[in-house]
Amino acid sequence: MTAGNNTDAVINLAEWITVKRAQWDRVAGHHPGLQLIRYGSNGTVFMITKSTPQFYEGVVFGQMPDTMKVEIRKGPRRYTRPAREDEKPVERRAVDLDDAELQGVLDAWAIGKSALTLPFVPYIYDRDGKLRTLKT
Repeated sequence: MTAGNNTDAVINLAEWITVKRAQWDRVAGHHPGLQLIRYGSNGTVFMITKSTPQFYEGVVFGQMPDTMKVEIRKGPRRYTRPAREDEKPVERRAVDLDDAELQGVLDAWAIGKSALTLPFVPYIYDRDGKLRTLKT
């Protein structure tokens, strides 16, 4: 069940939630200030945050594929097609971090580094709830 790799695959919602919840259970309590935030339809977006007076950052470690359409114009005609992952805004792309990647986030946070320094984390949320990428 890799949501991020094959958006045509049927994803078992209960299995998705169980896997992501188990990942959280394995890392909960590893650092002071760790929190799990679930949001989205059916609570299918999983974000881990570290919230202390000195540091705040949130990383989505699980997000189901989000369906979007792209409008194509050819002359006077318009049609839509499903958007590829790379055409979607970064915050709407599928995310499925594995255990080692989630541990990498915790390791970065343990030394006061942003998870944005990791190649598999395209964005984070800051203390104000704003989405940040390497470009912002």
